[in-house]
Amino acid sequence: MIGNGYMNDGKKSKPKPEPEAVNSGEKQGPDKDPKTGQFLPGNRLGKGNPNLRRIKEMREALQEAATPERLQAVLTVMLRKAIEEGDVQAGRLALEYAVGKPKRQDGTEAVEIDLPKVESAENLAAAGGKVLEALAAGEIDLAQARGIGEILGTAGKLFELSEVERRLRALEGGDEVEPDRRYL
Repeated sequence: MIGNGYMNDGKKSKPKPEPEAVNSGEKQGPDKDPKTGQFLPGNRLGKGNPNLRRIKEMREALQEAATPERLQAVLTVMLRKAIEEGDVQAGRLALEYAVGKPKRQDGTEAVEIDLPKVESAENLAAAGGKVLEALAAGEIDLAQARGIGEILGTAGKLFELSEVERRLRALEGGDEVEPDRRYL
């Protein structure tokens, strides 16, 4: 049926009956409250999301198993791996959980991303791609990606302004002018 009340073949269809009001006083379905329309306790259809229930059960089991002594043992193993085996990730993770992630003086976290040298609009697109990859991999959070994106956007505007200026000089002088490398 098409939204205007006609079937695809052009014939008028029967109008759908209006749904009854929730507060009509009648029972709304199996084991529903007549006033609110919500499932009543014990309803086999209103048991909620089984996946979330399972996650809740697993978190509760983890909290019961994670005694202070066991957490201390895990931290000790991680630090031992960092010191004896040179496992940088284990050391970083242990320190982040023990003392928190390092903050810069301005309150933001330091970000390390291997970006290409931004010398042109093409490099700018590659740098933006690297930021997206880092975000997807969880290396940076959304706020950090936005901050880097703003910086790359500003660089893009500078490239654009430089190109407009170069073209304007070429039009006025009639000669081709080399690109301005001040912002590169």
